[in-house]
Amino acid sequence: MMDAPPEPPAFLQGEQVIRQSLAQCGLDPAELTYQYDEDSDRFYISVGPASGVTTDHFPCIYEAAGFELLLFDGSDLGWQYDAYVRELLRPQLMAETEGRLKARGLWEGFPARDAFASFGDYLKAIELHVGLEPGTWPKANGDSGITFNPPFEAQTIGTFVAFEQQLGDLMLALWYATARDRTTFSIIGNDKIRE
Repeated sequence: MMDAPPEPPAFLQGEQVIRQSLAQCGLDPAELTYQYDEDSDRFYISVGPASGVTTDHFPCIYEAAGFELLLFDGSDLGWQYDAYVRELLRPQLMAETEGRLKARGLWEGFPARDAFASFGDYLKAIELHVGLEPGTWPKANGDSGITFNPPFEAQTIGTFVAFEQQLGDLMLALWYATARDRTTFSIIGNDKIRE
């Protein structure tokens, strides 16, 4: 009796399904490249400029690729697709973050963006709301960017547990603000600051 050939790894099976589904959406398979990242357990899918993709394809692409990372080469479609997915997931994100803010005692009095003249002032209000000293952790970088540099030294934050809780509260508040206000916050890392 012959043994059956081994099943391909699950991620390869997933890639085949995604490839077939994106082709059924009307995208040119020759214009799509896939790279699997073991650390994040997801695919990075590059969509070439001649793939035939338009905004009309977004519902089908989302259904086919789910939460895989799509990179649209040579166009603004990446920003448009990200905005489409954010809006699609907005009700779920609002409900989840609202519930978590209530559980943490951070729901009442949450700052409203339109109450502040600048993004920087709004960001400081969010910090104050979650119990941080305004202007110490994140700093506004333009109208939506955040330079994020929390203090890691134990003497400035007490204990690591307290730091972890403060960081969690701040990120939760930023996620909620992003969904509620239909804004995007980008976090600028250390490499960008060095430039």
